[in-house]
Amino acid sequence: ALYFTPEDITCTGLMQLRVTALVDVDTMLELISRLPRLAYLTLTDLILDDFLSNISIPESVEHDPVPPLDTAITRLSITMRELESCMVADLVVKYMLLRMPTLTDLEVVGLPEMPIMDFVDEYCQWYPHLAHVDIALEAEDRYWYLSE
Repeated sequence: ALYFTPEDITCTGLMQLRVTALVDVDTMLELISRLPRLAYLTLTDLILDDFLSNISIPESVEHDPVPPLDTAITRLSITMRELESCMVADLVVKYMLLRMPTLTDLEVVGLPEMPIMDFVDEYCQWYPHLAHVDIALEAEDRYWYLSE
């Protein structure tokens, strides 16, 4: 996995980044928080094995909203690696959708079809930016393009 400390990030003005090393979810979140001007992020090997974050989707959005990340990311492309838990992958994708109000394009490779549009429809009333996100899912040589 990719490991770094806050001192390792010296180019905080980066606008586009492609990471080809193994990256876990916690590192991805830390990376996003350290690069506030980043507009395009591509992670080619996101691993869910060492899932440490306390990530959850609120059942009652009105009382417990998910705070937005301080980010300018409009395009996020993630390739899931060695997917063992579709539930964890589903949770990570939904969590990123809620936390990134600037997001307009999301591509997830290696994730089986999931009820993401039902989630978007349900949470759109509390997170209006979800209505403007184009979502592309790829799994098993098939593509699902989901957008309104």
